[in-house]
Amino acid sequence: MRIGSYEIPEIRFNSGAFNDIKKIYDNVKSVDRQIHANDLALLLGYKTPTSGGFYRRINSLISYGLLEGRGKFRVTKNGEDIIYPRDEEHRKQLFRESVLRVSLWNEFYKKFRRDLPENLWLEIKDLTGVSSAEAQSVEKEVRRWYLNDTEQIAEEHSLLYLSEKPHGNIDSEFSEDTRMIPKYQSIPPIDSIEIEEIPFAGKYAIKKPANEDIRKSWERLKRYMDIYLEDFTEESSSVTWDNKTSEASLE
Repeated sequence: MRIGSYEIPEIRFNSGAFNDIKKIYDNVKSVDRQIHANDLALLLGYKTPTSGGFYRRINSLISYGLLEGRGKFRVTKNGEDIIYPRDEEHRKQLFRESVLRVSLWNEFYKKFRRDLPENLWLEIKDLTGVSSAEAQSVEKEVRRWYLNDTEQIAEEHSLLYLSEKPHGNIDSEFSEDTRMIPKYQSIPPIDSIEIEEIPFAGKYAIKKPANEDIRKSWERLKRYMDIYLEDFTEESSSVTWDNKTSEASLE
């Protein structure tokens, strides 16, 4: 999806892009080998590389920095490394870098982390220069996609995670190669933020900044959960439909 000059991947990183780049790499076996668009389309389940679905899928991989080329494509070094990282910390670092290569995601993350404003369309309009009508028409999708892509790089006090492990200092993890992230600015460490944990129902807990009003925290959590459950419902419906289609084809 293009909004002004910003390109937004239509395939989510963790649920689609990672699997796609692994399938491609397992086929070519090297970052030095190219694969023709016709072969790549067949590999990903398309009859022709001219279909809109194929274009959106490949464009998403390119936006995340996992694939490069035109007509003939190759897996990037970043794509290879994220499939076979040195260790878990290296994988997390590469994941953050890939997601924040998406320029609009990077702008949102620098400004809001995951606490997006109610009227996100105003930010979309200001950043991209599109009309109010267009910004409002894409707001819901952009919000859902952004929260999905940044889910695994959420900070410790993100209310979306009820039992999230701390990720440490994001600034230090990005310090080695900030050139790969457009308009990158340093992100302050979270160590100085005092976190309060509120247990409930025995095995669950909400983590929140200690100085934040609990009612405000609860309202934000409800907004995140509404978006999460909406995604869950859509994904479940998609899986059910795919299963029915497969069963029908077998018959």
